[in-house]
Amino acid sequence: MHARTERIAVEPERSGTRVPDHLIDAFADANSAVSVFDAAGRSVHANAEMQRLEAALGDAVATLVGLAPDDRTSAAFVDFERFRAGHLDKLRLRYALRRDTGALLWIDLSARRKSFAPTHEPLAVVQIFDVTEAYEARAEMERNNARWETALFAAGQGLWEHDSTTGKLSVSQGWKRLRGIPDAEEVTFDRETWLSRLHPEDRMHIDQESSKQGRVDGHDTLEYRERHRDGHYIWIYSRGRPYAWDETGRVLLTIGTDTDITRPKEIENELALEKERLNVILQSIADGVISTDDAGTVTFINKAAVHMTGWSADAALGRTIDSVFESYVENSGRERTRTVESCLRHGRVFRPSGYTRLKSRSGRSRYVREIAAPVLNDKGKVIGTVMVFQDATQVRRFQRELEYSATHDALTGLPNRAAFEACLHAQIEQVAAGGSSHALCLVDLDKFKAVNDGAGHSAGDALLKQIGSVIKAACRTGDYVARLGGDEFGIILKDCSIKTSRRLMRAIIRKIGALRFEWQEQTFRVGASIGITAIDGSNINAIELYRNADNACYAAKRNGRNCEVVSG
Repeated sequence: MHARTERIAVEPERSGTRVPDHLIDAFADANSAVSVFDAAGRSVHANAEMQRLEAALGDAVATLVGLAPDDRTSAAFVDFERFRAGHLDKLRLRYALRRDTGALLWIDLSARRKSFAPTHEPLAVVQIFDVTEAYEARAEMERNNARWETALFAAGQGLWEHDSTTGKLSVSQGWKRLRGIPDAEEVTFDRETWLSRLHPEDRMHIDQESSKQGRVDGHDTLEYRERHRDGHYIWIYSRGRPYAWDETGRVLLTIGTDTDITRPKEIENELALEKERLNVILQSIADGVISTDDAGTVTFINKAAVHMTGWSADAALGRTIDSVFESYVENSGRERTRTVESCLRHGRVFRPSGYTRLKSRSGRSRYVREIAAPVLNDKGKVIGTVMVFQDATQVRRFQRELEYSATHDALTGLPNRAAFEACLHAQIEQVAAGGSSHALCLVDLDKFKAVNDGAGHSAGDALLKQIGSVIKAACRTGDYVARLGGDEFGIILKDCSIKTSRRLMRAIIRKIGALRFEWQEQTFRVGASIGITAIDGSNINAIELYRNADNACYAAKRNGRNCEVVSG
């Protein structure tokens, strides 16, 4: 609401009504603008702050009506007029007045009707606070929030907040649209209904893991497939973090984002193909574009290609494509891709499989997806090529992070069970091919349950991280250490005899036994029972190896714990 830009002209003199001296003194000390108006709405007194407002607003403040909100249909204007007419004794409003410069001055107006001796004439005392700065700061914050919501939506992310006390789930429009839910539809959270929408292969795992997003000890991420309203499944990457707790430490509120990662999960080839279509060569596109003649000499290079290759247009034109676009097969060392050369030789579109590594003129490397297509004349003869390449460094990094997460334990950073089994199979194959023997060791912690029961899972997690580091440090370079789950660790000792294996395992048992784990004024000690079995020509079946090592581990526990037992 804005005050009128054209205000009623008034005489600058104040009314003859006198305000008591003690009030004038009080108003002079006020940190806000104060005016007193007589029954006719004329200013009979204005303190120094109000006079400064007059300098900004003109003579509009000389009358009560001059301070009225501009919008005559607003509730604020109605209340203001009721006060001015004497139907209200007090009033509080927030609105804007327009300065003489045209800028808006946001004010909090507080007014009260009072009578003072000796005349007992009803006077209106109006107090004005300049809240422009606070209002604009709030408006800026709201704009920032709107931008943040828009940015999340544009990035394909949905925002959610879960209240563990009420069970209420608050979601953004982006969260709804991710799932094909109409914007106007109210979303209620029911765990069983949500689980029923998950892919059958993900349901049990997510049912167990989803509670981590509401734990006190941090945040967690989930990846799962959820059924879209259209019936198909989409991959969702959910990251959540608690941010409000009660006085007992129980999580009250958890906030997070959901991202559609269907494309990265199903390989983002469709997007790459679409971006790499060569309809025209435009300087403004984000992908790098280089064209050559039929000899492979550069005839055009766009800005994106200049940025990625490090070659300016002037320097690149006339050079061979191999000198400007220096790309290598990923993880191959020095094997060049020679995409344009292959395209010219075969006269067809050529695309290296997977990603390639582009080395710029300055020596910087980045991952790219590249494609070269032939340019034909009206007779079908190849007269040149157009190469398009896209910076895929971030995508490749993301894929590698996903690959790492798939093979490593999130708590300890050690390889997980899947990676351990793959390593075991590799060692079995190596032995079967005539290689040297190895040893499989299974480590099971003793008295670990007491830590979880006595100090909580956070303490147990911290202890597992320490023990993982102890085991890793006690093994030799080249040995393979993994966390198999719970309090169980696995070790593959490569090129190792049973005698040496026992010596190494005894050292691990001593180091774990010597570990004093302190947590919140409590001290815990744990031990380890270890089962050992040889990986040699007489024993090259993974299931049998696990069984033998596991039986040996149980035998170690029966023998009094804190010892190692060799199977057989």
